[in-house]
Amino acid sequence: MATMIPSDGPREFLPESREDIVWEALADKDKLSNDYYVIHSMHLLSADKDDMLHEGEGDFVIFHPRQGIMVIEAKAGKGISYTDGTWYYGSGHLIHNGEGPYVQARKTVHKLEGVFRDRGLKKLLDKTKVHSAVWFFDLERQKFAGLDLPAETGPDDRTRSITLLKEDLADPQAAIERIFALGTSGKSETTLTDREANLVFRKVICPHFSIVASLADIERDNQERRFLRLLNGQKKVLDFIVDEGYVAIQGFSGTGKTLVATEEARRMAEDGKRVLFLCFNALLRDELAGTLTDVPEVKVQTLAAFCLELTGSMENDHHAALCERLADYEQAGDFPYDCVIIDEAQDFGFEGLVEFGFFETLRAITAARGGSFFVFYDPNQRVQAAALPPALLDADTRLTLRVNCRNTREIALCSQSAVGLETPARYLEMSVEGERPRMCFSPQGGKAAAELVRAEVSRMRKLGAKKIAVLSCTNGRYPSISEQEAGAPVYTARRFKGLEADGVVLIDVDASSWLAENDLVAEPGGLVYVGASRAKRFLSVVTTMDRDECELVVVHGFGATAGEKPMQQLADLLGAEVVGPVVN
Repeated sequence: MATMIPSDGPREFLPESREDIVWEALADKDKLSNDYYVIHSMHLLSADKDDMLHEGEGDFVIFHPRQGIMVIEAKAGKGISYTDGTWYYGSGHLIHNGEGPYVQARKTVHKLEGVFRDRGLKKLLDKTKVHSAVWFFDLERQKFAGLDLPAETGPDDRTRSITLLKEDLADPQAAIERIFALGTSGKSETTLTDREANLVFRKVICPHFSIVASLADIERDNQERRFLRLLNGQKKVLDFIVDEGYVAIQGFSGTGKTLVATEEARRMAEDGKRVLFLCFNALLRDELAGTLTDVPEVKVQTLAAFCLELTGSMENDHHAALCERLADYEQAGDFPYDCVIIDEAQDFGFEGLVEFGFFETLRAITAARGGSFFVFYDPNQRVQAAALPPALLDADTRLTLRVNCRNTREIALCSQSAVGLETPARYLEMSVEGERPRMCFSPQGGKAAAELVRAEVSRMRKLGAKKIAVLSCTNGRYPSISEQEAGAPVYTARRFKGLEADGVVLIDVDASSWLAENDLVAEPGGLVYVGASRAKRFLSVVTTMDRDECELVVVHGFGATAGEKPMQQLADLLGAEVVGPVVN
């Protein structure tokens, strides 16, 4: 199936154009392979010699990394004709001021080629075949064969070879490949590398959909489409940041911080910058490195690996040694990166880093190299360091992401409730609706709890969850359930922070999750907040708490008055529904 943009259907079009017919043919999962990208109603601006702007539009623009680009003008109507130098619809109306669809398509191609040049990509244009084509999707082949074609459309056989007709709705790929096989502008083939093709797509074909395109594993159900549109909207915050130096971007869990950080890394690399991308967790490092594998200018490292590389040690004073090494780079001016991005920066508040100016030194180094320093953080997700780094509040530019674009509304409310956050209306205003989180009680623990976890994992799979994680909210202990018992990967919530899964089962949620004193966790319930907010569509909590423990959490964790049924009351406070028997 081709990647269709927009993903939720064609853009607004005139009803009489009936462009939805072509959209449906190209979007059919059995008619175009998944290496095709189809953009509907692509608008292009160009300037003439007097700097007057002119707008053009391609009804459909098709991009294939190995074959090139094709601009298709789609025209409805069986009575299309050419008379006395003018093209007409069957209704008698002129087709594009009479100049006709072939000229219109060629003009759009010229505008598109101008975009390559305007963005400094002339060398990539030289490696890319750009075709024009016309699709008379109401016109049958036999009737078209008898239609006289004007000389200005080009040689008759060439014009007919770049025309799609009604019969091609049944197998558009064959017709598209036939046209792609033709030579154009002296080029017999497209010779883009994978990285160059990605650059053409992101900078020329579809620059406003780059975050969407980075999600290669596209799930086209309604929920996923909504998540992708929201993430695309979040990315636009970067369009307003130009040469701002030190930028701090804050947001609740699920607001797309990591994807926006990844997008910024790509933009920096495309501007010729070398980028250091730091995070805390090894799992997140692996995920980011995989996402950015096509961008060699970006190096992704954990804080620990970066420290070890620069100092060769992980002794007790390694953070001080790291800052000293960075100071040497600042003085010598030979730091190997122009820009630095830190994701999950709330966990970089270690005493040694703060005392010896880790953030301030990176800010000075990047400024001296004409680069930028971006940090992304959520103060409520601090689960590794004893305090929030003060330097996060001292950025040149501070922005806040406010819209949840990961979790369903119900999961977002549950995760926020775990730490007593007031949920802003805007955070949820565009959220996807889903099922309520499920809370399963197993006071006896052991095998019974493990069976509940396995049952919840199985249920999520049956509902279509592809990626499922069992997350332990333990404070310094090993998870109480093994991967073999759970039937899915098991991690601690700390280790999984920054990642996401279609379904999450939380385990080791007990009274200590709210009542134990822990300087490394920002808020009581912080690990529950972190773990729950990893879930996109399904969330279950399996707990071994009994009636007395639930009452302690209700009273001392949430500050509520205990009711007659504290187990049900705790589930209600979390916005969850109780599943199975409850002994209140």
